[in-house]
Amino acid sequence: MDSGANGIQPKYEQGVEMQTHIDSKAALLVILALVLFLSCASRDERLRIAAYKGDSEEASQLVAAGVEIDAKNEYGNTALMIAVMGGHLEIVKDLIAGGADVNARNRAESTALMLAAKKGHLEIVQALIAAGADVNSRTTGGVTALFVAESGGHTEVVEILRKAGAK
Repeated sequence: MDSGANGIQPKYEQGVEMQTHIDSKAALLVILALVLFLSCASRDERLRIAAYKGDSEEASQLVAAGVEIDAKNEYGNTALMIAVMGGHLEIVKDLIAGGADVNARNRAESTALMLAAKKGHLEIVQALIAAGADVNSRTTGGVTALFVAESGGHTEVVEILRKAGAK
C-alpha cells in the first residue's frame, strides 16, 4: 500500500507487520520445541537400540549425556530390560550404575529380574539382585522370577533366587 504524503505508513499496516513478526517468532519457537522434542525421543530410542545390539560404548555415552534411562518403548520395555533379554551384562551394569530402575515393569508386568530369570542369565540375575531388585515381585497373574526360572529349568538361577529370599 502507498505510504501517506509524509512517508509514514498507515497504522493498520504497521500492526499487520508487527503481527507477522510476532507470528514468525512463535512459529520459530514451535519448530525449535519440536526439534528438541524429537531429538530427545530419538536419544531414548538410541539407548534402547544400543542395549539391543550390545553396543556398550554407545550406551555408556548416552547414559553419560543424560538420556532418559527409564524411557519405555511401545511394549513398556526399558533399555535395562532390553539389555537383560539380550544377555548384555556390561550394559546392564552400566545402566544400573546410571540409575536405571531395576524394579520397573513392562506392559506384561514383567521386571528385569523376571526377564533375566526366564532367559537363565545367572550373572545378570546376580547383578540385579545386588542392585536391589525385588526377588518376590509378582505379576497380577502371580508369576515371579523364581517361577520362570524353575519353569525354564535354570537351576543355578533358582538357587541364587532362593538364597536371596525368593519364595
